[in-house]
Amino acid sequence: MKKVFVFIISVLLLSVAVVFFVSCSKIPIFASIELEVKLKKPSLPATVRGVCKIGSKLYAANGSVYTKSPGNTGKWSKISSPVDAVCFSIATDGSSLYATFVDHYSDKGKGVYKYNGSSWSYVSGSDGIQAVIGSGTKVYGIKTSISYDSLKTIESGKMYAISGSTATFFKDMDTFQKEVQGTSRKNTYVHHIKASGNGYYATEKGLFDSSGNKISGAPSGIKVIDSTGTYFLTSDKVYKLNNWSSGVSHSVSNPSGAVVLTFSGKTRLLISSESSGYAEVLIDTGNFANSTSISIGSANSTTPSGQASQYKSSVGSHSCNCIFADTTGGGSGYFVYLGINDSNYGKYTGLWGFYNPGQLEWNRE
Repeated sequence: MKKVFVFIISVLLLSVAVVFFVSCSKIPIFASIELEVKLKKPSLPATVRGVCKIGSKLYAANGSVYTKSPGNTGKWSKISSPVDAVCFSIATDGSSLYATFVDHYSDKGKGVYKYNGSSWSYVSGSDGIQAVIGSGTKVYGIKTSISYDSLKTIESGKMYAISGSTATFFKDMDTFQKEVQGTSRKNTYVHHIKASGNGYYATEKGLFDSSGNKISGAPSGIKVIDSTGTYFLTSDKVYKLNNWSSGVSHSVSNPSGAVVLTFSGKTRLLISSESSGYAEVLIDTGNFANSTSISIGSANSTTPSGQASQYKSSVGSHSCNCIFADTTGGGSGYFVYLGINDSNYGKYTGLWGFYNPGQLEWNRE
């Protein structure tokens, strides 16, 4: 009898432990089951390096390039690569897609390729370029090289302006230095491009326009520029172009991207976070100084109150390296994408989407 009693107690304790674990777990799959959200099989797994829209097509990259139509909740379709290499980055000037490809083993840049919606063509002068950045009207190419001496490692960079099918040298820049100081090392970013949008780009030295001229009065420490080149983000504030004196606070830890979405007569700035999920700022288009941060699930949020809990227990708890949003149905609906990086063995890494209407839940793409 004693053995039976001990067995029953053991089973009860195990049951309690399992219930406790499941109820307290923050792993997205449990939260999704609890909220009856069936996760899709991802068509865009792995780290997503960017999403952009050109005309009636969306493009995304995760080592390869994929496409689908805006508002479509279905799978993404893979586009054949022009070379046997990994797609490292994508960017657009508003009419064409530009992508860089790097060697699988050496990380050497294979150059920039332009996609016209049906075929790829090589961008002349782009040999060795590893990354493209920018959106709106201007795309830049970045090519880096590394040199060493006994005390210092210097990563030097060259910046190229890309227009049409040609890449033209734009500027030399020392981007990164690693110095040995006794038993310690000092990392110094000298002129490292941190953000770009609509021709503007930011480095540790300030904000610059498409001609390379420094913008007077702009704040230091700009980390993100939205694709329209209107809003500029530091670690704690949002600034509007040529309105540098009245920054508006935002709630994002380590911003990684930003996109403007106007829906139902209101303009929002959606900001992705390298720490967790995204946040929103409701923009007062009449008086920018009156713009305010809003909470996910609030009245004007792109994630409604009924889906806030599911957001927080899934994508809201993971690092987000990119964000994209746009309207659908002539402005009657919208969708939001987040590029998620999951530190839990990468199980949930990939692109996630929310569609209103069509898919009122955060789910894998």
